Parts: sequence; structure tokens; C-alpha cells
Amino acid sequence: MTKQKKMMTGLAVFGVTISVFAAGVGAAEFDGADKATSEATVNVLPGTGVIDPPITNPIDPELPEIPLEPTNPNEGPLRINYVSDLNFDDHTLTGREETIFSKDDVVGENAIPAFINVADLRGTGDGWTLKVAQTGELVQGAELQFKPVYNGADDKITAVGGKLHGDGDEIDIAIADENGGMGSNSILLGGTDGVALVIPTDAKAGDYNAALHWNIVADPSV
Repeated sequence: MTKQKKMMTGLAVFGVTISVFAAGVGAAEFDGADKATSEATVNVLPGTGVIDPPITNPIDPELPEIPLEPTNPNEGPLRINYVSDLNFDDHTLTGREETIFSKDDVVGENAIPAFINVADLRGTGDGWTLKVAQTGELVQGAELQFKPVYNGADDKITAVGGKLHGDGDEIDIAIADENGGMGSNSILLGGTDGVALVIPTDAKAGDYNAALHWNIVADPSV
């Protein structure tokens, strides 16, 4: 085969390859000389939590994100990122029933009332329920009062709350209905005052602590 024939054959094969490739990629439809319809596609995958979601400010989500440590090191598409410890500091007995409030979290130079941040990266819109249970008793006869407040724009998140009296008690803190609660959301656990602790008149002096077990459940009806 001559050099010229080999070149022509190669160009022909190259031309066929280009035509097939162009036909496979081009999905546009043309309706006359001045109209065309093309297609845009994307495949959105569920998050894994490898990249930490932002911690939104529970008082005003429009404020800058909160750089908190420590956040949850465990990966997962439905997760509790952060939750405040409840510190009620010292209290002097008065012989009366007294209500005291948890101290603020100190984040850098900012003081933020007790809150929790949850993230739903599943991308399903199935909703969730956030629960808390108590192990142990925080002062005999005392009562923890959760009055959560959600200040975000998601109208499908409902703050619930309630009272924990002692070992084994469990309440719902917030519920995200179908198509709600996606992304990162922060919830104040007791409003801007903090979580309330009601200490009875007959409380005994002592140094007390109880464990609070937080759980985000994938089914909002549970």
C-alpha cells in the first residue's frame, strides 16, 4: 500500500471514530434554526460524614458557623455532630424549691446557651427523631426541664422537649418530618436561658452527676 493510501485509510478510520463519539455525546434536539434543547445531568450521592458538616449557630443560623471542638469523630450520613454538657455550677440550698439554669458554652470569645447540632446527609428526606435519655439521678427528686428552640428556616423541624426526673427517663427533643431536617441544624436545648434544673425543698447537699444519652433515630414516627 502506498504512503498516500495508508494516510487516506487512517483519516477515514479517524473520521468514523469522531462521528461515533460525537453522536454518543450530543443529546441536543433542534427545533428549527433558532431553537435547541440540551440536557444537564448530575449524580448526587449520600454524604458519609468524612467531610464535617458546618455547625450552624443555634441562635441565628445566618451568623458565622461555630468552630467547635470536639465534634463527633465517627463518620455517618445521619449523625449528632455536637452536644453541650450541662453544667449547673454551685447552688446554695435555701429551703425553697429553686430553678437554676445550665451555664453557657464558651466558644472562643463567645458564650452560647446549651445546644445540639445534628446533620442529615442521607439525601432521602425520610426525617428523624432526636431523643435523650437519663442514666442516674441528678439530685434526688430534682427535675431536668428541656424547652428546646429551633431558630432555623426548616418549617418541618418541630422542637418537642419535656422533663427528665431520674434513671431510665427518655423524651423527644425534636422531630424532623418527611422532607425536613436535611443538612446541618442546631437546636437550643433550653432556649437562651439554658436547660432548667428544678431542685426540691428537701434536696441533700452533695456533688451530683448523671449521664445523658442522645440518640438520633432515622424514623420520625418512633
